[in-house]
Amino acid sequence: MASTALSMRQRRMVQALWRFGPQSRIQLHTQLGLRPNTVGADADRLVRLGILRESDGVVRGRGRPARPLRIDDRRRQVVGLALRRQRIEVARLSLTGQLVGQILGQEVAEPRDMVGVGAACLRACVDRNTLAVGISTPGFVESEAQRIVFSAIWPAHGPIPVQELYRASGARPVVLENDMHALAAQWLLSQRCEPREDALLVYIDDGQLGSALLVGGRPNRGCITGANELGHTRLPVATEGCYCGQTGCIERIVSSAFAGGGRPGLTLAQRLARGGDPKVDEIVGHLGMVLANAVNFTRVQQLVLAGPLGALPALAEPLTRLVRRLVLPTLAERITMDAWGQSVAAPGIVAGWLALTQILIDSWE
Repeated sequence: MASTALSMRQRRMVQALWRFGPQSRIQLHTQLGLRPNTVGADADRLVRLGILRESDGVVRGRGRPARPLRIDDRRRQVVGLALRRQRIEVARLSLTGQLVGQILGQEVAEPRDMVGVGAACLRACVDRNTLAVGISTPGFVESEAQRIVFSAIWPAHGPIPVQELYRASGARPVVLENDMHALAAQWLLSQRCEPREDALLVYIDDGQLGSALLVGGRPNRGCITGANELGHTRLPVATEGCYCGQTGCIERIVSSAFAGGGRPGLTLAQRLARGGDPKVDEIVGHLGMVLANAVNFTRVQQLVLAGPLGALPALAEPLTRLVRRLVLPTLAERITMDAWGQSVAAPGIVAGWLALTQILIDSWE
């Protein structure tokens, strides 16, 4: 297989077409400040690799009409592999982020079988048209050591080596990441966001709360790669025990169990839709304080609410008002807060967006 490694200059060309749409070679020459011959040579290589293609339409002006270049959504794909609790998902995406074919899902009863089953799924999906592979999992990972250090999908186990997943991917670039970083990649790319800004992405579901801090469009790494564990912010509130071994975690508070006082009944989404529930108001109050403290501490330009509950207007709207009231006034004037309504996708698809970082974002890792 011919090398598909891109130079920084070629990557800039692909990024420009991603953000601004089809452009002619002369337009890319003007926008990127490159010599016309350089643009032409790079464009020809990217077309041969199946990363770019010439559009059917033409740009008219002086001289011969030019066919605009665009990202090729036909020939090449990326593959995403998501490791979940007792389940694996694999998806192919085009280079424009569209699902190709069907999602391959498989139940895995024993955690020790997860890597072997995942490798078999990759071997079934990766082919000569695959440019990169993204692997996502909850918890902490060490990509250089090719291992998952700790994950909620197998909390009783020690570090899990995943070299077999790399081997199943062949010689292609592989990105091993926390699943919140994969979601952050999807947000950054699908929204065509300005990568220089800092953002805090918060995923909220019933009993789940994850977050990713992007600094200049790159994940905050810290001492180990993983989500920014906002969900394990602990408050002096009586809750069910968390898998981390503690109580009072905010993701245990944002749950149907907490809203119902431990008794089965309505889901949290149902309680939000009904309105006027004092327990829901308490949950919003605790969550608003946690998010406001996170904004005060990080001073991000954007706070993005995502997930099945995070993007729900019944939660997003009162939560946004509360956070604005609780953050420092100077920050309230500068921060933007949005609910990302397109944030609920199959985990395999989200992992596929992680693979797209190898083509569309400089030095994601």
